[in-house]
Amino acid sequence: MLQLCPNSRQDCLFLDFDGTLVDFAPTPDAIKIDPALPDLLSRLAANWQGAVALITGRSIAAIDHFLQPWRPSMAGLHGLERRNANGGLQRIGQPAWIASARSQLQMHAERCPGLLLEDKSLALTLHFRSAPHWEPASRVLMQNLAAQLGDSAALMAGPKSLEIRPAGYDKAGAVSAFLDEIPFRGRRPIYIGDDSTDTKAMQTTLERGGQAIAVGTRITAPSSFRTLYELRHWLTNLT
Repeated sequence: MLQLCPNSRQDCLFLDFDGTLVDFAPTPDAIKIDPALPDLLSRLAANWQGAVALITGRSIAAIDHFLQPWRPSMAGLHGLERRNANGGLQRIGQPAWIASARSQLQMHAERCPGLLLEDKSLALTLHFRSAPHWEPASRVLMQNLAAQLGDSAALMAGPKSLEIRPAGYDKAGAVSAFLDEIPFRGRRPIYIGDDSTDTKAMQTTLERGGQAIAVGTRITAPSSFRTLYELRHWLTNLT
C-alpha cells in the first residue's frame, strides 16, 4: 500500500478514469461502475475544496453519464475538451479531416470482425481488445493515415487501442491549464494514472513539484498502487 499523506488544503488531485478508477471491459460501454463511486468522488472533491479533476480519454459527456449526478472538473478526450471548476466548457473545433478518416476506419473495422471503431467526434479510436490479431494491420493503416495528415494529426496508442486525433493536445496540457486556475492554482499536484497516455501528465506534475502515482504495472512512477482496489481504499481514507 502506498505511503503518502496528502494535504487536502495544500494539494490537488488529478485522476485518470479507465484502468485507474474502473476496470477495463471488452468494449468501452461495457465497463461496470461501482454505484458507490460517484458519491465517493463527490465527497472527495468537497473535502479538497473542489481541487479534484478527472483527466480522461473519454468524452466529458460519457463520463457524466457514468458518474451522474456528480459533474466534476474534467479534461476529456486527452485534453481536446475541458470543463473548469465553474462549469465553463472549452472544446476545440472538429478538424476537417475527421469525416474522411472515419470513413476509412469504418470500412477497415467492417472488414475485420471483432474490431470496434469508437467515434469520439474530435478523435477516432480503433479498439482491438476483442480481436488482438487485427492489431498489426490496424497499426499500419492508422500510421499511413496519420502520415497523410501530416502535422495536423497525431497517432496515440492506448491499452489495446490506437487513436488518431488533432495534434498539439494531451493530458499534460490539460493538467497545466487546471494548475493555472482556482481552486488548483498554488496547490501541489498529485496525478494518478495507469498507462502510457498518462506519462507526460505525470512528468508535468513532477516538474511542478508534485507527485506521480501509477496504478498497476503498465507504467512506472515514483509511487504506485498494485491494483485499482488499493487506490479506492486510499481515496476513501481521504474523504
